[in-house]
Amino acid sequence: MKSIYPKIKKKINKIFFFILEHPLLTTSIFITLNLVVGYFLIIYTFTKEIAIILEKTTATVSSMWSSVTEAHKETMHSYFRYLIMNPRVLEVLKKANSSKEQEVNLARAELYRLLWKDYEDLRRDLKVIQFHFHTPDCKSLLRFHAPYLYGDDLRKARPAVCKANEEKTPQFTFEIGKLATGFRYIFPIIDSHGNHLGSVEISRSFESLRKILSEVDPLTHYTLILNKKIVSERVIEPFNQYYIPVPKLEGWVLEKPLGEPDLIPPPLPVKYQRVFETLGENREFLKLLEKEQGGSIAVKSKGEYYKVTVLPIREMTLKEPSAVLIAIATAPVIGTITKNMFLYYGGYILIISLFSLLIHAFLKQISHIRETQERLEAITSAMGSGLLVLNPQGEITLTNETACELLGYNKKELLGKNAHQTIHHHSVPLEECPIIQAIREGRVYEGDEVFRRKDGSLFDVHVIVRPLGEKALHQGSVIVFTDISERKKLEKELYIRAITDSLTGLYNRRFQMESLLHAKKLADRYNTPFSILILDIDNFKRINDTCGHEVGDEVLRVLAKILKTQIRSTDVPARWGGEEFLILLNNTNLSNAMLTAERIRTEVANFNGPELPSFTVSIGVAQYQQVEELKDLIARADSGLYLAKSQGKNRVATLDPSYQEEVA
Repeated sequence: MKSIYPKIKKKINKIFFFILEHPLLTTSIFITLNLVVGYFLIIYTFTKEIAIILEKTTATVSSMWSSVTEAHKETMHSYFRYLIMNPRVLEVLKKANSSKEQEVNLARAELYRLLWKDYEDLRRDLKVIQFHFHTPDCKSLLRFHAPYLYGDDLRKARPAVCKANEEKTPQFTFEIGKLATGFRYIFPIIDSHGNHLGSVEISRSFESLRKILSEVDPLTHYTLILNKKIVSERVIEPFNQYYIPVPKLEGWVLEKPLGEPDLIPPPLPVKYQRVFETLGENREFLKLLEKEQGGSIAVKSKGEYYKVTVLPIREMTLKEPSAVLIAIATAPVIGTITKNMFLYYGGYILIISLFSLLIHAFLKQISHIRETQERLEAITSAMGSGLLVLNPQGEITLTNETACELLGYNKKELLGKNAHQTIHHHSVPLEECPIIQAIREGRVYEGDEVFRRKDGSLFDVHVIVRPLGEKALHQGSVIVFTDISERKKLEKELYIRAITDSLTGLYNRRFQMESLLHAKKLADRYNTPFSILILDIDNFKRINDTCGHEVGDEVLRVLAKILKTQIRSTDVPARWGGEEFLILLNNTNLSNAMLTAERIRTEVANFNGPELPSFTVSIGVAQYQQVEELKDLIARADSGLYLAKSQGKNRVATLDPSYQEEVA
């Protein structure tokens, strides 16, 4: 082994002297190698930059699409509760479940009469294309858009309808149906007694969603193409005439919904249409159609660059996409990047030519940078807070040990990662993120946020963001954060204590008043019924006097537990004062409130706990009347309580004129 080292040393010396003796040749070789390497490096760098732009475009379009569909889902849910879940409609649907054909036909006609005006409003305001009721066994009961078509079995063509009726849960999906294609919101209809009356579908056209997307991002143009095979199998005549082939794209069609102008997407502008018509010949686009998650590509047309994003849309029972959302937008930045690539390479040639003269200064500069970095790492390692230094692209360039410990990463795993995507957790869009806004605007931000650890767990932090240097938008930012999980936990505990009764664990009077005000607003705005119960323990003073206050307190706790078991999760029980309790029954009319009160009264009367005396309660019931004051509602329930007390206690009573019968 010892004889090898002199040989190696001799060769190194030989190379060194060759460099000294042939500086021109050595420099030429150095420049040539760097030009080749630099060429491929610049190509890679700019290609990667374009890929990042396209990835962000895909994420943005996907996020916008998800936001729009989620907002529409909530809107349809509200209309379902308002239009369908009312006593008149439910009564008609009960009749529609009759085994007699004549009664079903009469119920269908009555249902159409009740809701046709609402259907017209939905068509006009929300561009609803289908308002369709189904029977519990998945047959068509009434299509408002085609009332003459009913009774057909939907199990094969409409799996989402069957799933909604079988599982009795709402289904939100895209489906190509027999008559039309739409984004379908299907709700099982179950009355307050648990009777399954069928389901209803409220479908919206792609055009209604496209308009919202265009309002949010007017520079992007959207279109929807449909799987020709599925359309051919599903759509019946004469409705199949409203589907036309996509130019140069075999296997896909465009929909012209029912031929109605307000439901047909407007034609793409000329230059975007030109791009769209070339996609069938674009290999990258055809590959995107096969990808499960879609993506974005850059397309050049007539000397101008465009971003084309593909988002596959699938039905719940199919693996292949039933439709594909295509978003097209101009991308001048990609054209600029491509042009800059050649300019950068020219500059790179110049730099390499001068590099041999600057090598010494460069090495000195590198040494100085290393010394500076070592001093900076020594300072940051001693900090008690987490520290992240970001470049203008939001990538982590420096971190300290505290940050690694809090986040569960090592330094190697964090460096180079996009900080926002890696550690920041929030529900708002990227553009509304306060940290991102502060970084982009080069200003200071301080506030509480939620970070995500490597294992996926979340924790609360207090964040301070400051721009780095004088030109913050170009040099990056510094983020300092501190774990405040314990503080947040304490704040939550204090809030819970502020709204609950310490003895019973129920909500207190102040929180109940807020709940009543909220219920009143909903009732006044949407005519949503709600009722209240005021109950009082009979002869509670006698229990305290004979058994002691500790036993009295335990009786209150037992009653609280009974109340929780006898009401729904949407109802709000509260200790109103002393031995008096008030329960808010949301979405409950007086009749159902009386039933709930009687159930509570019976459960309390039948309670037989060890070491506790038996006890009973008297309950007053009242239903909220439109726009009345809460004090009047409470007074009526209180009067019902006094009536129950005066008639012998252990009773349920109400003074509401709409309910004359007293339940004993």
